[in-house]
Amino acid sequence: MLVVIGVAVVLCALLALGAARARIAAYRASSASNLRQWGATMLLYQADHHGALPVEGDYKGKIPGVGDPADFAWWHQVGHEINDKAWYNVLPPYAGESPLRDLLPGATNEARRRYIRDFTSSLFHAPGAEIRDTESAGAKDLIGNKVPTGYFINSQLYNKDAAAALGISSSRLREQGLRYASLPDPAKVVFMAEARTSDDEKVPGENESAADVFRARGQAAHVGSRYGGRTSLVFFDGSVRTYDALEVKQASHQLGIIWTPWVP
Repeated sequence: MLVVIGVAVVLCALLALGAARARIAAYRASSASNLRQWGATMLLYQADHHGALPVEGDYKGKIPGVGDPADFAWWHQVGHEINDKAWYNVLPPYAGESPLRDLLPGATNEARRRYIRDFTSSLFHAPGAEIRDTESAGAKDLIGNKVPTGYFINSQLYNKDAAAALGISSSRLREQGLRYASLPDPAKVVFMAEARTSDDEKVPGENESAADVFRARGQAAHVGSRYGGRTSLVFFDGSVRTYDALEVKQASHQLGIIWTPWVP
């Protein structure tokens, strides 16, 4: 009897492990599909705007009275006119979805529950990531201030190196956006990546302060590892490829991944 019970326990454990792996693989595939759609919306947008690309969004310095840390989307900023051309507002309609500014949570619990339902069914949500209900502990941090986006745009496209290479000021570049034709190799330059949605999704070996949950813009150092240590990227030609998250962080160049096209 003990032997039978022992065998049953082992089989149950193996089945549970297999189910967990299958679930992660399904989430990874679903997230890659989201990225593929983001890539398609970008290509449609630039085709409609004579090769102009959406901007990353401005979160600091230009909105009067606002001094929130940069690199994140904040609910009280996404609807500001400065962010009219931000990726999270201009791209979703190309996929038949609402721009981020239209998903702003309401003040009541009922409105926020409706927001959770709408947000988790959108391209902004990373499959498998938990968005807790407003009555749960810590939920205010998730839906009251930062937008819990599961994806971020490549911030290195709008840094000072890009401005210098293109002969334009950084502020002007951020306002106008890049031109698709200015990208040296669309098949290698990253457009978007999977953001971290919890502190548990940092790349192995990082310290606790390195998680940067819910980034709306970032680069190799900010990719998540939520899907079994793997992470997917979408490139400017619309292709999506999946890599080991640690390798992306440590050796993007060797993998043929370009985050900063303007420097060797």
